[in-house]
Amino acid sequence: MTSIAIGSKVETIGYTAFYHCSSLISIIVPNSVTYVGPWTFYGCSALISATIGDHLASISNRMFAECKSLSYVTIGSGVTSIEEAAFYNCTSLTSLVFLGLHAPTSVAETWIWVVNEGIKGHAYATSNFPSPGGVWNRLTMGEVYQQLPCSRQSNCTPESTHAVLVWMAPSNNGGKNITSYRVYRNDSVNSTFVLIGSSTELNYIDKGLAYGLTYWYKVSAVNSMGEGANCSSVSSIVYQPIVRLRWWDAIMIVAIIVVGAILAVLFVMRGRNRKA
Repeated sequence: MTSIAIGSKVETIGYTAFYHCSSLISIIVPNSVTYVGPWTFYGCSALISATIGDHLASISNRMFAECKSLSYVTIGSGVTSIEEAAFYNCTSLTSLVFLGLHAPTSVAETWIWVVNEGIKGHAYATSNFPSPGGVWNRLTMGEVYQQLPCSRQSNCTPESTHAVLVWMAPSNNGGKNITSYRVYRNDSVNSTFVLIGSSTELNYIDKGLAYGLTYWYKVSAVNSMGEGANCSSVSSIVYQPIVRLRWWDAIMIVAIIVVGAILAVLFVMRGRNRKA
C-alpha cells in the first residue's frame, strides 16, 4: 500500500492504525481529524512527507517514530502538544513547518530524539517561534516560512490509457529553488487526492488507467522548506476506444460461422450413419 486516502469525515485514527506500512510514501491527515493515536505511523520506512491538519491538537507518542525516510512534515495550526519520541529515529528529517502562529506549549524532551542533525524548523514571521537561528525545544529554526505557490497546470490530456500532465512553474518559489513536483490523483474531484508520483520536470505521465473513467489531478511544488499548496484540480477522461469492423473482417466472421455450422451438421450426420 503506497498511498492512503483519509476521508474528510474521519475524526479519529486509532492506535497503530498504519503501523509498519512499509510502502507508504505520503500521508495527509485532513482537517476533520481531531485525534491520532500513539504509534500510528511507526516504522513506515518509505514515508517521505506528512501533512497534519489544523484540528489535531496533539502529535502523539511515537506517532512517526522509525520513519527513516521521512523528510518533510507540515504541522497544522491546531497542534499544542508534541509527545514523547514523536519523531524518534527519523534520520532523514530535514524540515518541520509549523503553520500555527503560536508554538506548541507542551513538548516532550525526547520529541526529536535521534534525528538528522541538520533538521530545521520553519514558521511564519508573525508567529511567536524564535527568529531564524534561534532554538526552540532543541530544534534550530531555519528560514521564515513562506507559503510556496502551487504549480499551475496548463494541460492534461488522455493518450490511450495514459494521462499526460504538463504544467508551468509557479511565478515565485517562496525564496528557495524548487526541487520537484508532486502529482496527486483521484477519480472524484470531491474526494481525497492521493500522491501517485513525483517529477523533477514540468510533466508527468500517469499510465495504466481504466477506460471510461474520469481522473482528477493536482500538482504541488516542493523545495527545501516543504511542499506548497495543491493547485486547482483538472480532469482527464480516458475514452473507451470505438471498435469498427472493416468489411473484410465482417466477411471473415460470417465465413467462420458458416463453416462451423457445416462442420457441425456433418458431424451429427456421421454419428447417425454409424448408429444405422
